[in-house]
Amino acid sequence: MHFRYNPPIMIHVSPDVGIRSKFQIALPLMRMVSGSDLNRHVEQRWLELLLQEQRPDGLISIPLRGRPWGRG
Repeated sequence: MHFRYNPPIMIHVSPDVGIRSKFQIALPLMRMVSGSDLNRHVEQRWLELLLQEQRPDGLISIPLRGRPWGRG
C-alpha cells in the first residue's frame, strides 16, 4: 500500500504469489474443524490454479505476460 497518494494505491508484485499459499494451507484444516463444504468449488479452483503456476523445477510463479499489472 502507498498511502502518500490521494487516493491510496496498492501495487501487486510477483512475490505476492507466496502469500496466497499461507491461506490455502489453512483451508483443509478449517473444513475439518467446521465440517462445512460451503464454496468447495472455489477451493478446488484455487488448487487447479496453483498447479498451473508450478514450473518444471517445482517452484511456483505467476507469468507476467498478458497481465495488465505485469512488467514482462
